[in-house]
Amino acid sequence: MSELKNPHLLVPVLPIPTGDGDEWRGSLSQGWEAIGKWGRDGWDMGYWPYSIVCRYDNAPAVFALATYTEGDLTLRAWDDVAERDAALDEIAAWHWRHGWPDGPEDLPPEGEPLLPHQRGPFSWDRYHLAKEMDGVVLACTVCNQRVFGGEETVNGVVSVTWIHGGPSDHEAMPAPAKVSEVTEACDFCGHTAGSLWRFTTATGFTLATEADGDTFAATHNNQWTACHPCTRYVVARDGDRLAFRTMIRIRRQVHGKSEEWYRLAEQHIRNGHTAFFLANPGDPERIRR
Repeated sequence: MSELKNPHLLVPVLPIPTGDGDEWRGSLSQGWEAIGKWGRDGWDMGYWPYSIVCRYDNAPAVFALATYTEGDLTLRAWDDVAERDAALDEIAAWHWRHGWPDGPEDLPPEGEPLLPHQRGPFSWDRYHLAKEMDGVVLACTVCNQRVFGGEETVNGVVSVTWIHGGPSDHEAMPAPAKVSEVTEACDFCGHTAGSLWRFTTATGFTLATEADGDTFAATHNNQWTACHPCTRYVVARDGDRLAFRTMIRIRRQVHGKSEEWYRLAEQHIRNGHTAFFLANPGDPERIRR
């Protein structure tokens, strides 16, 4: 995989600059999209209206970027989205290091690569996953159940799957919420009725499971809620029964995936439970009778 030659023959024609940058950006069409934010926290990309960066995706064959700088245009294209996004990382870093616009506070010095959270496209799913790691509770805006996210990378394309903590009949819509306002459920099997217990680990963690070049990742804070059966399995360190109960929940809530996807999900869940045990969950605290 590499950068493609003659990119102007592979993508829709860009508008000819005739006015200022805002006018040029407003005339983008045929799949071209101006990028306003970049990285996990959505730092500014470019310096509108003087410098504008846009992208075009025609998966799986062409992934392009174009820049507008005070009327001058550049165009590049690749056959791999990861390589195109790496080039966008470099453009973002150049703008941040030159102070227009302001970038991450922990930006590495010139000559050093960006940190993982500074690279890649911005999305609200990615932002919410980071907030979950920081201890922010996420709840579904429809039913107020707690929701959890898993990040999947296939062929360089990142997507996020959100699932409810308990039974549901609709797609999860995550948003920050107060713990006191969230409907509690077992973080392992999703059970909502009966007694609930809470385990507190020494630290939160982000776990990534890789298979055949694809990655499944999820972020966990240090608070884990468990129903009575799952509490017994945690205390006994019975990872097999915990994984079995968790996979029942996953299959009920995430439909239409391949058996290979479910296999990778179970492998990731087992790895997560192992990491959970290594994080010293300690004794359970009863939070609901």
